Amino acid sequence: MSATIYDIAEKLGLHYSTVAYALKGKGSIKEETRELIKRTAAELGYIPNESARRIRENKASTSFIGVVVPTLSVFYNETVQNLFRECSSCGRELSVAVAEFNREREDNAILSMLKQRVSCLLLRVSSLDWRNLPVESPLHLALKTETPVILFQSTEDSGNLVSNAATDWNKSFHLALQHLKEKGHRRIALAFPYYGHDRSFCRILADEGTSLGFDPESDFIHLFPEPYPAETGAEAYQMHQQAILSGAAANTGAQILKAAMKMKEPPTAIIFVADYNAAGAVNEACRIGIKIPEEMAIISIAKNLSASTALMKITTVAPDNIELGRNLFKFIEAHIAGELKAGSSLFFEPVFRQGETS
Repeated sequence: MSATIYDIAEKLGLHYSTVAYALKGKGSIKEETRELIKRTAAELGYIPNESARRIRENKASTSFIGVVVPTLSVFYNETVQNLFRECSSCGRELSVAVAEFNREREDNAILSMLKQRVSCLLLRVSSLDWRNLPVESPLHLALKTETPVILFQSTEDSGNLVSNAATDWNKSFHLALQHLKEKGHRRIALAFPYYGHDRSFCRILADEGTSLGFDPESDFIHLFPEPYPAETGAEAYQMHQQAILSGAAANTGAQILKAAMKMKEPPTAIIFVADYNAAGAVNEACRIGIKIPEEMAIISIAKNLSASTALMKITTVAPDNIELGRNLFKFIEAHIAGELKAGSSLFFEPVFRQGETS
């Protein structure tokens, strides 16, 4: 535990206010006394309590952004890094909590940030019934205190109780399908990273496909990995994420590819929701001799570091991560300033990047 100004005052036989003024560089204190206090503070391991200072000076609500994500691997590391860069450039502070797919940890992190007078919460948390939040829920407290809350990359309907910042998935699928149509593909599969994944992408695929002249009933296939023991809900999600952390996600991509090729009428192209699955599929194709893209085209609607593990450059349709961080920070700032209210939306513009796999 860090020493306090009271520890320093007791050791030197001074009043605590004298110590406080000396450490702040204020007050008419003799220079030798000020230097003695600073040396003693260093010897005792004193660290200023910035949270307490902000609260005393009523500045907490203008300087502290809280982020709660399930993991810093694969999905969120680049976003958090770019957001941190934006915060650093203008003097804001960023606090990140990793909840590891655990609802209790999510709640504890949110409550801790609220106690520190967080100015805005950016969350990627477990599914919630936003219209029936328990009174004891930290998120209920956040809404009651009018703390801005922004969901990140979520397709949940929050009933406009909170704001949302996510990729423009409709445009992502439109660009991917448009490209595949131009290449002559008519039988296209959508590959999900785990069995219990949010099915809203199926609807988006159908809507965008219809607008481009596809027949969703005959032209599209939905591919899922083999179900985990818990096929749906939070348990399936947690097991899936643990598979990612253990490096098993690439095997899921390989599994999906092999299942597609065994179909009586296999697709000629696969759109992967997750780039780590796409990388696994590409590498498996190279291993067993499937020609990419001649026999199977592959596109990912996500682009993170995992894409670089593929033996071929993957065609991707995803936002630029640096631009995403910049726009996300502006969106947060607008909420803190009161320029945007709960229920606002930010859509990240996807970019088509031609690779070797389509």
